[in-house]
Amino acid sequence: MKRHRLWIAAPVLAFSLLALPAINAEAASDVAYQSEALFAEMIEGDRAVLNSTIITEKEAIAKIAADLAANKPSTTFTVVLKTGENSGEKIQSYIDQAKAVNEYVYGVGAGYGYLGSTMTTGNETQVTVHLYYNYHLLNSEFKSFNFQKDADIAKHAAAVAIVQQREQEITDYVKNVSAELFKKDMTEFEKVKAAYDYIILNTKYGKTNTQGFGKGHSPYSIVKEGVGVCQAYALLFQRLMDEAGIESKYIIGERVAGKTADGKIVKEGHAWNVVTIDDKTYHIDATHGDPIGSHLSEDFISYQTFLLSEQKILQHGHIITEKRPYVKPVSERFSTWQEVSEPLVFNGSIYYTVLEGTYIKDNQQYGVYAFKQGTVNEKTGELTSKKLTFGEGKEVRNVIAEHATIFNNQIFFSNYNDGARLWTLNADGTYDLMKDLYNNGKNNLPQVGAIKVVNDELLAYDYSSPNTIVYREKKKEPELPPITGPVTAEQIAEAFTADSPTVKAIESAKSQEAFEELLKQLASFVGAESDNPELAKFKKKVEGYNEVKKKVAETKVWANEIPPVKDVRKSWTIQFSEPIAFSDMKPITVTDIFGKSVTANVSLNNDAVIVEPLEDYEKGATYYLIIPAGFKSANGDVTTEAISVAFTPQ
Repeated sequence: MKRHRLWIAAPVLAFSLLALPAINAEAASDVAYQSEALFAEMIEGDRAVLNSTIITEKEAIAKIAADLAANKPSTTFTVVLKTGENSGEKIQSYIDQAKAVNEYVYGVGAGYGYLGSTMTTGNETQVTVHLYYNYHLLNSEFKSFNFQKDADIAKHAAAVAIVQQREQEITDYVKNVSAELFKKDMTEFEKVKAAYDYIILNTKYGKTNTQGFGKGHSPYSIVKEGVGVCQAYALLFQRLMDEAGIESKYIIGERVAGKTADGKIVKEGHAWNVVTIDDKTYHIDATHGDPIGSHLSEDFISYQTFLLSEQKILQHGHIITEKRPYVKPVSERFSTWQEVSEPLVFNGSIYYTVLEGTYIKDNQQYGVYAFKQGTVNEKTGELTSKKLTFGEGKEVRNVIAEHATIFNNQIFFSNYNDGARLWTLNADGTYDLMKDLYNNGKNNLPQVGAIKVVNDELLAYDYSSPNTIVYREKKKEPELPPITGPVTAEQIAEAFTADSPTVKAIESAKSQEAFEELLKQLASFVGAESDNPELAKFKKKVEGYNEVKKKVAETKVWANEIPPVKDVRKSWTIQFSEPIAFSDMKPITVTDIFGKSVTANVSLNNDAVIVEPLEDYEKGATYYLIIPAGFKSANGDVTTEAISVAFTPQ
């Protein structure tokens, strides 16, 4: 028998990825209210159903709850009713109670159909029921089946099989994201905030007409398209909390969307969550944390609906119609967070602009803004903040910081309350107009409309002419102290403090070349004995770097030239010479130089393995695509060499 050599072809560019992090709609939230009407023809006694072991009502509810959570197509059981009780109403009550057991199932919704047979003895009636479940959000349409017909039963089983497949994709996605987001030493607050931020940064608000995606209502829409409405946001948050081991409930309600011309309130269906942190409950609405606006950046996050009390969520325009009981949130512990939007983390603090009030002048209403610095309590997550002052305690300035960007250990921002002129905030908390640019304040122009960092250079663009650059500044490399010979405790303390030039250089060295150069300069510190936490972090990085370096050294480096990687979510297609056996799929990984893996979906399409990242690559960082040996073809051929491909997103 002739044997064919199995080989790997060059990785191919592929761009069918999840949508990049996007921004969401403030005013168009809606939730699908699932009908509880039976979706199949109700038949009693027309078709024989085999009797089974009699179970109690409590056991029946538990069985249905487990079935719904596992996306089962059908089940059979026998219960005892009082003679004359309506079996349809009874089964409906079982379904309702079972759905309430699992928050995700409750939010997704499920209909049912059944075949039943009865046997009456005295005051009791044995009802043997064969339930068929329908899963709403992942079906392309609301389907009706006649379960007297074998063809309809087969169609129903096929529809549920698709649901099972899609739910598995959601589960895989949630587990991958959770592994990336949640760490063992994180507090409950940190896990909740991480999930809130992730959903907002990776979802664009909207519906989709793509068949089978839940039309924006299911988390599947976010998994496959990065698009969803409030129901998808809340359901994905629920799944992430389940994975994190944090108690959460899915809440159904409405929101005030506006008023008609004659003053009537317009309401829309809405969904959000109630989450428990340190034994206290809070309302949390990721959808409303993701507003849109023409001036907002893609990574805009608002915390206006983050960890609210019941009173605050009602004041925010939410209307609670949830019928199930839940612990009403009363704590205002996180109330300061609710004034935060588009936060910028700088030197361990959070900076943001807040509207403090308004005033009237010449019949015009003006906003009074403050630029604030916030500090987060590491144990509780509470935020305390203070208004920034100009210079050494001079008057408080009315500042709107737009397009804020960290560069060269400063925050550059356009002050919209100062004619959109360019200002800087320094590491010591002081800020001022860039006087060199404005001729010591005598010249009111230029006005700055956008600030970007491109190829290690800060660019400020003209407000009226978006393509015109009015200010530019090159990146300054941190200066490291020269070290020769063994290091002392004093040198370690000086070099390895938070935000020191050494620590900043370590944080910014993400390419292989940059980190190798850094290792040469800091070689004396690598073997030094010390309990300094920043040095410990550096040593951990070095350890990860060496492990990756060793792993790559054991592979065959791909010799073909790789085109420049300009897509921060570029997918890879690895082409083999023969179809690959699915059962022998090997774990293909994408990792940075420190061993941190990029969360990705890996799928097989005949003779090609497709790697689709679920998060952005970091520009300027070196990554390795590692293809292990041992892939087996349908003909039994096996790859004998591991392959590595190095790339750097630009």
